[in-house]
Amino acid sequence: MRKKQRKITHFFHGIGISLGNLELLARRRGAFGPVAVFRHPELGKIFVLNGEVQHVEAWAPLYHEPLVHLPATFVRTVTDALILGGGTLYAAAEVLKYRSVKRVVLLDHDPNVSQMASEHYEHAEHVSATNVSPSCTRMHTLLLQVSRTSLTS
Repeated sequence: MRKKQRKITHFFHGIGISLGNLELLARRRGAFGPVAVFRHPELGKIFVLNGEVQHVEAWAPLYHEPLVHLPATFVRTVTDALILGGGTLYAAAEVLKYRSVKRVVLLDHDPNVSQMASEHYEHAEHVSATNVSPSCTRMHTLLLQVSRTSLTS
């Protein structure tokens, strides 16, 4: 299934990214649109969801490390984590760097994203084999419970 893709162009509020020289590694139909993984010669793997660039492997630390480690500095011990979205498992991999973590609950609306990530990313292979509980079917209910709890505490 390895085909050359000429280019992906993604624009968001006037900011654009155009990636050429991409090799298609995998593509499948997700719950809400196509999910694909490409390889770029310098940037590594590119994760695309619904035609939009979600992750560039070489840039992942710029987003996921501050996303996890900055809030973690405000708690004494990181024991539990709730990740909303995060189907590519980058944030879960960062959370699991804390040895004190006992449980990670990841809520994503499309199980195909996590499946694709665990098939094509080394960090995701490690995460899916550890104590992460992907929960895609009851996301709405769990979000309501979290909202009620946070409002009453």
